[in-house]
Amino acid sequence: MSTRAHRSPPATTAGPPPDPSSVHGGDDRFRLLAERSRDVIFRYRLRPDRAVEYVSPSIQTLTGYTAAELYADPNLPFRRLHPEDRAALAQRTRDGRLFGEPILARWLHRDGRHIWLEQSSTEILDEDGRRIAIEGVARDATRSVEAREAIAASEARFRSALQDLKLHATIVDREGRIVFANPYLAERTGWTQAELLGRNTFDVFDSVETREAKRASYREAITSEVSVPTWESDWFTRDREVVRIAWSSNFVRDVSGRIEGIASVGEDVTKRQQQEAGHARLAAAVDQTTEAIVVMGPEGRIQYANPAFERSSGIKAADAVGRRPWCILPTGPAHPGFGPIRRELQAGRSWSGAWDLIRPDGSFRREEVSVASVRDATGVIAGYVAVARDVTRIREIQDILDSATLQRARVARALGHLAVCDSPEATGNGITDAIVDLPGVDFAMLLVSDGAAEISPLAITAPLGSVLKVGERLPHDLATHLYQRAQDGPWSQPCSDPTADWSTSMDGLAADVTTLAFAPWAHGQGTSGLIVIGTSRTPTAVDDRAQLSTAVEFAATTRTLVGPALAERGVAQRRRAEIDGVLRTSAFRAVFQPIVDMSTGSAIGYEALTRFDDGASPDERFAAAGRCGRGIELESATLERAIADSIDLPAGPWISLNVSASMIMTGDQLATIVRRRTRPVVLEITEHDAIDDYEAVRDAVALLGPDVRIAVDDAGTGVANFNHIVQLRPDFVKIDSSLVRGVDNDLTRQALIIGLHHFARTTNGWLVAEGVETEAERRALLAMGIDFGQGFLFARPTAARAWEQPQMPAASEVSLAPRCCTPHRAREAVTSIVGA
Repeated sequence: MSTRAHRSPPATTAGPPPDPSSVHGGDDRFRLLAERSRDVIFRYRLRPDRAVEYVSPSIQTLTGYTAAELYADPNLPFRRLHPEDRAALAQRTRDGRLFGEPILARWLHRDGRHIWLEQSSTEILDEDGRRIAIEGVARDATRSVEAREAIAASEARFRSALQDLKLHATIVDREGRIVFANPYLAERTGWTQAELLGRNTFDVFDSVETREAKRASYREAITSEVSVPTWESDWFTRDREVVRIAWSSNFVRDVSGRIEGIASVGEDVTKRQQQEAGHARLAAAVDQTTEAIVVMGPEGRIQYANPAFERSSGIKAADAVGRRPWCILPTGPAHPGFGPIRRELQAGRSWSGAWDLIRPDGSFRREEVSVASVRDATGVIAGYVAVARDVTRIREIQDILDSATLQRARVARALGHLAVCDSPEATGNGITDAIVDLPGVDFAMLLVSDGAAEISPLAITAPLGSVLKVGERLPHDLATHLYQRAQDGPWSQPCSDPTADWSTSMDGLAADVTTLAFAPWAHGQGTSGLIVIGTSRTPTAVDDRAQLSTAVEFAATTRTLVGPALAERGVAQRRRAEIDGVLRTSAFRAVFQPIVDMSTGSAIGYEALTRFDDGASPDERFAAAGRCGRGIELESATLERAIADSIDLPAGPWISLNVSASMIMTGDQLATIVRRRTRPVVLEITEHDAIDDYEAVRDAVALLGPDVRIAVDDAGTGVANFNHIVQLRPDFVKIDSSLVRGVDNDLTRQALIIGLHHFARTTNGWLVAEGVETEAERRALLAMGIDFGQGFLFARPTAARAWEQPQMPAASEVSLAPRCCTPHRAREAVTSIVGA
């Protein structure tokens, strides 16, 4: 039907459905044609109101709805459209494409199924050019659409199959243009798929001399619809390399059966020839392989045997051909027999297993064998192939591995029961005992090294006896050998070696031990040593490896269990030696820093401080001495030096000594030192000294004399200070420099110092501010009632001889005031030296 617009007289208002003859001039023939047509003929009015003016009776057959239902409900056709097609139809109407090509749309049949309708429409215009109606024809296109979809799906599957095919696959149209080429073809010819599409296959792949003849043959095949299903041809790659391809082809037809082109699948014969060459190389490889290969006929007679068969069996291949294997192969005691093998093969099954054969020299060889049947095209057994591999050595290695696995399990159990004991020696004994409990071990020793020639046993377990003793150094030549050899890792060796200078010493490590395994261990950069394992048997290579592996695993555990304790012991020994050296050489001196009346600057006391000749921090040196058990010795020596040097201080002021609570509790030792004093003494105790019995400390100080008083140092740095102040009731409380620093500008520090001031006053103690460095700090402290101070503002610590005699005798006579005096009145009350 034409799609051009028709002019029509103005439409009338809605009424009963018109007769088709009235719509088209009363032509009875048209009316009969419309009502008998399978296609649906319709007229849909748009103006002045929407209505179905005519629809042929075939609408009921097509959609299940009668014409009367459409006349009664003009919107029914639109409601029954599929939503997606309804939107597409509306868009085509807006775009003016409704009256072009036929439209395909889905309609919902009365029975619920969707049907495809193909509709061709013409718009009807009035005299003013307005669209007033639509006339058209609709037919059922469901089968056509489904057929096209099926063909498209089939073609997609076909193309998909060709896409991944590892053969050349191509589809060309009637003119020979390439419409499909799979990736394999493109890759093998050097093109891309995109480059090939649309190009003429004869122009791309054929030579100039042959392309026209091939093009003519192709046209003839298309025209006559007769093609050669298989053929071979030469193709040129992009690099103009000639390849031979064997093709299989078929026509490609459309829905109507018309030939659209030819689809072809081809195999590169060149590659096949390469494969055949590969087969030849494989045959050569079979001749050269180390595995014995035998080919037998259906009756079990040997047809071929490779050279490896000759080497393993000692039987010539020529002598074996024609004979059955069970008639010529000498079997060993572990051979399963050929009878069961024959029965398996005759039943059509393969057989695999192991057997023992006797070598020509009389020794046994262990072989793993696989025998399989070979069938012809009809499935009948045509022969057998046997492949045998000599696994004698592999089985020996497997036995070794099994033994090693068992040994590792035993070692793991032994390691799991080890633990750190009270001393390295006890832990070491547990390790060596666990080693000797393992099978095949008769001797175990844990050596520790302090240097190339300083090696000694830490633990020994020797049921058969040993000439070495725990802690006894090894002979120099043996120690040197072991130290140097350990740098290269674990090793094993016989005890006696006539060529070695140290062989006699090694032979004497343990009675009747023949072989030793050594595994070095080290903890950090310090302590190191060796685990030594010995056996009295004549070991095999397997035993040597097992013993060495055991030594290595126990060495790793030794590093963890013994290493830290030995390292700590070594550090303690070095510290002790260091402290002993300081004590032996008196490598320290005493310096003194004055404690002054901050209002006058006059010294009322001197704090004795220790300085070490090597510049070590006093706090760290005293702490190290305490950790290695030399704390009291070092403290006593430095106190004696301070008392002795204090003679050179100006007369009058007291001397303040830093002492630990432990030192106070020594009693006679401290009393002996303090007895040499020439002036009153104040004992300063820091908050870092833990005191378990405050009453005992007070009593011990009281026994030292009435002019020996207590000061609590570093006040304000922790809770312990306050406990010291409460429990010791000290004469002096020294405010820590961390509170004094910047006190002139810090209200928080001021509040804390005022609180300490009040706290000390309630216990009749005096406050001394430490670390005073600025004039502003001094004034601020005086304003808060703190009279005494100490710091760089007044003087730095120096030797006693450096302090001159004071210019003001009254100030020089400042001494310890009676405890009844309050701190802020101390200077007035201190008029003489207590006990002088």
